[in-house]
Amino acid sequence: MNDTICDRCIVRLFGVGYTRSVCEAFDDLLCLVSVIESGCDHGPMSDEDCVMKECIRAKTMIALAIIVGESLKEEATEILQDCTKKGDSEAMLYLGVCYFEGDGVVQDKKKAIGYWERASSLDNSGAMYNLGNCYFEGDGVEQDKKKAFKHWEHASSLGNADATYNLGNCYFNGDGVVQDKNKAIELWERASSLGNGKAMFNLGNRYHKGEGVLQDKKKAIDLWERASSLGNEKAMYNLGNCYFNGDGVVQDKNKAIEHWEHASSLGNADAMFNLGNCYFEGEGAVQDKKKAFKLWEHASSLGYAKAMFNLGNCFMKGEGVEQNKKKAIEVWERASSLGDEEAMFNLGNCYFNGDGVLRDKKKAIELWEHASSLGNVNAMYNLGICYFEGDGVVQNKKKAIELLEHASS
Repeated sequence: MNDTICDRCIVRLFGVGYTRSVCEAFDDLLCLVSVIESGCDHGPMSDEDCVMKECIRAKTMIALAIIVGESLKEEATEILQDCTKKGDSEAMLYLGVCYFEGDGVVQDKKKAIGYWERASSLDNSGAMYNLGNCYFEGDGVEQDKKKAFKHWEHASSLGNADATYNLGNCYFNGDGVVQDKNKAIELWERASSLGNGKAMFNLGNRYHKGEGVLQDKKKAIDLWERASSLGNEKAMYNLGNCYFNGDGVVQDKNKAIEHWEHASSLGNADAMFNLGNCYFEGEGAVQDKKKAFKLWEHASSLGYAKAMFNLGNCFMKGEGVEQNKKKAIEVWERASSLGDEEAMFNLGNCYFNGDGVLRDKKKAIELWEHASSLGNVNAMYNLGICYFEGDGVVQNKKKAIELLEHASS
């Protein structure tokens, strides 16, 4: 087959330089099947085996286009089945995905594993990567981290960036292999060169802190910038922190806000929390307590305890939202259950004073004890006063002095 033919057809197929709908992409894929089967204006095709292989590949891509378009999924899986019978490893890979996710077919993870095993035997690195994930998590198969490692190692040798990234994680954490942080960094460097944003993010963390490498904040920023351009929301969050604090870059709070806004739009709760702080205080942004409340509310829905603490403060004081002490208590209870010591301290105050709840000094003491064990000095101080005066507890001046000294140290 003439390479020029392939290149020019594929440019049209994937829409390089074009803006196309899924339907247009589908039409192009059908056209490519016809081109591969009968030839095209770009020149003749002579190798029958190659034509068959490319025809199968094109049909696989048609199936993918249908799946992406969220329509005709049953027809898509039929095409994939047909291509699989003809030995196409990409079809096996994507048919496995369909069965694993129950997309267009009845979910059957065992069947998915089977297709990936077949594709893997044909050196399909994507299938090896998926098998590694399954064995690592014990998802669809019995957990076997050593087997996962071998699958990822094979996929990595074939240039699979995701598998290379996962291998780096294994070496960094000593998970399924003897810990070797230097090897981890080497693998992340390789995965990064192959375009893996997560590897860039991890490397950035190492260079920023000087862990396993010479500290180089400029290199960290460059890596996070690259990862950010690939949609890595954690890198965006880190960049926001750097620009906000002038850490490794010239301080630029507006740019920090931009990075956090982007990360927030991708579901990063840390970024939502920081943005909420900025809007609440009017730091780097025009003060907008209602917007701050909404950001913290979104972060709270993702299980972010610090955001819940802030929400409780808003409800308690009526800032950015109508005052509702009952709601404040509920939110602090949630944050407290997640280990937030500031929420425990505030709840203790409420129960001690009967503010928004029935007074319960015993419960207040319990909450302050818990917060104190987590290092909350305000809780230590309150407990010290209680023990000194015998208020809510049996008087114990020795314990009171210990708590007050600890709180003041």
